[in-house]
Amino acid sequence: LLDKVTESVVQGVAHARASLDPAVFAAAVAALGSARRVYFFGVGAGSGLVAQDAALRMLRLDIAASAFTDAHLQRLYAGLLEPGDVAFAISHSGRSVEVNESIQIAKERGATTIALTNAGSRLAWVADIPLLLRVPAATEPHAPGVSRIAHLAVIDALAIAVALGLGPKALAKMRDAQARSDGDVAKAPESGA
Repeated sequence: LLDKVTESVVQGVAHARASLDPAVFAAAVAALGSARRVYFFGVGAGSGLVAQDAALRMLRLDIAASAFTDAHLQRLYAGLLEPGDVAFAISHSGRSVEVNESIQIAKERGATTIALTNAGSRLAWVADIPLLLRVPAATEPHAPGVSRIAHLAVIDALAIAVALGLGPKALAKMRDAQARSDGDVAKAPESGA
Protein backbone atom coordinates (compact mmCIF):
# COMPACT_ATOMS: atom_id res chain seq x y z
CA LEU A 1 0.00 0.00 0.00
CA LEU A 2 2.78 2.43 0.91
CA ASP A 3 4.57 1.69 -2.37
CA LYS A 4 1.34 2.14 -4.35
CA VAL A 5 0.50 5.50 -2.73
CA THR A 6 4.06 6.80 -3.02
CA GLU A 7 4.33 5.78 -6.67
CA SER A 8 0.98 7.41 -7.43
CA VAL A 9 2.15 10.68 -5.84
CA VAL A 10 5.52 10.62 -7.63
CA GLN A 11 3.87 9.98 -11.00
CA GLY A 12 1.25 12.66 -10.40
CA VAL A 13 3.79 15.33 -9.44
CA ALA A 14 6.06 14.42 -12.38
CA HIS A 15 3.08 14.57 -14.75
CA ALA A 16 2.04 17.95 -13.33
CA ARG A 17 5.58 19.28 -13.72
CA ALA A 18 5.72 18.17 -17.35
CA SER A 19 2.50 20.04 -18.13
CA LEU A 20 3.55 23.36 -16.55
CA ASP A 21 4.57 26.05 -19.07
CA PRO A 22 7.93 27.61 -18.02
CA ALA A 23 7.00 31.01 -19.52
CA VAL A 24 3.76 31.13 -17.54
CA PHE A 25 5.64 30.04 -14.41
CA ALA A 26 8.12 32.91 -14.95
CA ALA A 27 5.23 35.37 -15.37
CA ALA A 28 3.74 34.20 -12.06
CA VAL A 29 7.11 34.61 -10.32
CA ALA A 30 7.46 38.16 -11.68
CA ALA A 31 3.92 39.10 -10.61
CA LEU A 32 4.39 37.70 -7.11
CA GLY A 33 7.83 39.27 -6.69
CA SER A 34 6.58 42.74 -7.55
CA ALA A 35 3.17 42.55 -5.83
CA ARG A 36 2.13 45.10 -3.24
CA ARG A 37 0.00 42.40 -1.62
CA VAL A 38 -1.16 38.90 -2.54
CA TYR A 39 -4.46 37.26 -1.63
CA PHE A 40 -4.73 33.49 -2.04
CA PHE A 41 -8.18 31.95 -2.56
CA GLY A 42 -9.04 28.27 -2.15
CA VAL A 43 -11.76 26.16 -0.58
CA GLY A 44 -11.83 22.76 1.04
CA ALA A 45 -9.31 20.42 2.56
CA GLY A 46 -7.13 20.47 -0.55
CA SER A 47 -7.08 23.90 -2.17
CA GLY A 48 -7.90 25.78 1.02
CA LEU A 49 -4.91 24.28 2.83
CA VAL A 50 -2.63 24.95 -0.14
CA ALA A 51 -3.79 28.60 -0.15
CA GLN A 52 -2.90 28.93 3.53
CA ASP A 53 0.52 27.38 2.98
CA ALA A 54 1.14 29.69 0.01
CA ALA A 55 0.34 32.79 2.07
CA LEU A 56 2.81 31.67 4.75
CA ARG A 57 5.52 31.18 2.14
CA MET A 58 5.02 34.72 0.81
CA LEU A 59 4.92 36.21 4.31
CA ARG A 60 8.32 34.66 5.00
CA LEU A 61 9.59 36.65 2.01
CA ASP A 62 8.18 39.86 3.51
CA ILE A 63 5.42 40.01 0.90
CA ALA A 64 2.07 41.07 2.37
CA ALA A 65 -0.04 37.95 1.85
CA SER A 66 -3.24 36.45 3.21
CA ALA A 67 -5.29 33.36 2.46
CA PHE A 68 -9.06 33.20 2.42
CA THR A 69 -11.05 29.98 2.40
CA ASP A 70 -14.47 31.44 3.21
CA ALA A 71 -16.61 32.39 0.19
CA HIS A 72 -17.87 35.67 1.66
CA LEU A 73 -14.39 36.80 2.71
CA GLN A 74 -12.94 35.84 -0.66
CA ARG A 75 -15.37 38.08 -2.50
CA LEU A 76 -14.99 40.87 0.05
CA TYR A 77 -11.19 40.93 -0.11
CA ALA A 78 -11.16 40.49 -3.89
CA GLY A 79 -13.18 43.70 -4.06
CA LEU A 80 -10.44 45.54 -2.15
CA LEU A 81 -7.66 44.64 -4.57
CA GLU A 82 -6.15 47.22 -6.91
CA PRO A 83 -3.59 47.40 -9.70
CA GLY A 84 -0.25 46.23 -8.29
CA ASP A 85 -1.96 43.54 -6.20
CA VAL A 86 -2.23 39.83 -7.02
CA ALA A 87 -5.19 37.50 -6.55
CA PHE A 88 -4.04 33.88 -6.66
CA ALA A 89 -6.70 31.16 -7.01
CA ILE A 90 -6.08 27.51 -6.26
CA SER A 91 -8.64 24.98 -7.46
CA HIS A 92 -7.98 21.53 -8.88
CA SER A 93 -11.29 21.34 -10.72
CA GLY A 94 -11.51 25.04 -11.50
CA ARG A 95 -15.26 24.80 -10.93
CA SER A 96 -15.43 26.38 -7.47
CA VAL A 97 -18.02 29.13 -7.79
CA GLU A 98 -16.58 31.07 -4.84
CA VAL A 99 -13.04 31.07 -6.17
CA ASN A 100 -14.07 31.83 -9.76
CA GLU A 101 -16.25 34.76 -8.68
CA SER A 102 -13.47 36.14 -6.46
CA ILE A 103 -10.93 36.00 -9.28
CA GLN A 104 -13.38 37.72 -11.62
CA ILE A 105 -13.95 40.49 -9.06
CA ALA A 106 -10.20 40.94 -8.54
CA LYS A 107 -9.65 41.11 -12.28
CA GLU A 108 -12.34 43.75 -12.67
CA ARG A 109 -10.60 45.77 -9.93
CA GLY A 110 -7.36 45.75 -11.94
CA ALA A 111 -5.40 43.21 -9.89
CA THR A 112 -3.23 40.64 -11.63
CA THR A 113 -4.90 37.24 -11.39
CA ILE A 114 -3.10 33.91 -11.19
CA ALA A 115 -4.73 30.48 -11.13
CA LEU A 116 -3.22 27.14 -10.19
CA THR A 117 -5.69 24.72 -11.73
CA ASN A 118 -6.22 21.85 -14.12
CA ALA A 119 -5.91 22.50 -17.85
CA GLY A 120 -9.25 23.14 -19.51
CA SER A 121 -11.00 24.35 -16.36
CA ARG A 122 -13.26 27.40 -16.30
CA LEU A 123 -10.86 29.11 -13.89
CA ALA A 124 -8.04 28.70 -16.41
CA TRP A 125 -9.90 30.96 -18.84
CA VAL A 126 -10.56 33.70 -16.26
CA ALA A 127 -7.03 34.21 -14.89
CA ASP A 128 -4.38 36.47 -16.44
CA ILE A 129 -1.66 33.93 -15.60
CA PRO A 130 -2.99 30.35 -15.69
CA LEU A 131 -0.61 27.80 -14.15
CA LEU A 132 -2.12 24.74 -15.78
CA LEU A 133 -1.52 21.23 -14.54
CA ARG A 134 -2.78 17.95 -15.87
CA VAL A 135 -3.44 15.94 -12.75
CA PRO A 136 -6.26 13.39 -12.81
CA ALA A 137 -8.83 13.61 -10.04
CA ALA A 138 -8.91 10.85 -7.43
CA THR A 139 -11.29 8.11 -8.57
CA GLU A 140 -11.78 6.46 -5.17
CA PRO A 141 -12.28 7.84 -1.67
CA HIS A 142 -9.04 6.27 -0.43
CA ALA A 143 -6.88 7.39 -3.39
CA PRO A 144 -4.06 9.78 -2.49
CA GLY A 145 -4.66 13.52 -2.92
CA VAL A 146 -2.16 13.91 -5.73
CA SER A 147 -3.49 17.29 -6.86
CA ARG A 148 -2.92 18.80 -3.41
CA ILE A 149 0.66 17.53 -3.34
CA ALA A 150 1.30 18.75 -6.89
CA HIS A 151 -0.10 22.16 -5.97
CA LEU A 152 2.16 22.32 -2.90
CA ALA A 153 5.16 21.48 -5.06
CA VAL A 154 4.34 24.31 -7.47
CA ILE A 155 3.84 26.74 -4.57
CA ASP A 156 7.24 25.72 -3.16
CA ALA A 157 8.89 26.28 -6.54
CA LEU A 158 7.20 29.68 -6.89
CA ALA A 159 8.32 30.76 -3.42
CA ILE A 160 11.93 29.70 -4.06
CA ALA A 161 11.96 31.45 -7.45
CA VAL A 162 10.53 34.64 -5.92
CA ALA A 163 13.13 34.50 -3.12
CA LEU A 164 15.96 34.08 -5.61
CA GLY A 165 14.62 36.99 -7.64
CA LEU A 166 14.43 39.21 -4.56
CA GLY A 167 18.09 38.54 -3.78
CA PRO A 168 20.19 37.88 -0.66
CA LYS A 169 18.20 40.18 1.63
CA ALA A 170 15.03 38.21 0.95
CA LEU A 171 16.82 34.93 1.62
CA ALA A 172 18.13 36.32 4.92
CA LYS A 173 14.59 37.41 5.88
CA MET A 174 13.29 33.98 4.94
CA ARG A 175 15.88 32.24 7.13
CA ASP A 176 15.15 34.64 10.00
CA ALA A 177 11.40 34.10 9.69
CA GLN A 178 11.91 30.34 9.65
CA ALA A 179 14.12 30.49 12.73
CA ARG A 180 11.54 32.61 14.55
CA SER A 181 8.69 30.28 13.64
CA ASP A 182 10.77 27.33 14.83
CA GLY A 183 11.43 29.07 18.16
CA ASP A 184 15.19 29.40 17.56
CA VAL A 185 15.34 33.12 18.35
CA ALA A 186 18.12 34.06 20.70
CA LYS A 187 16.82 35.70 23.85
CA ALA A 188 17.52 39.37 24.22
CA PRO A 189 19.98 40.16 27.02
CA GLU A 190 18.28 40.97 30.27
CA SER A 191 18.71 44.45 31.63
CA GLY A 192 19.93 45.10 35.14
CA ALA A 193 22.56 43.44 37.29
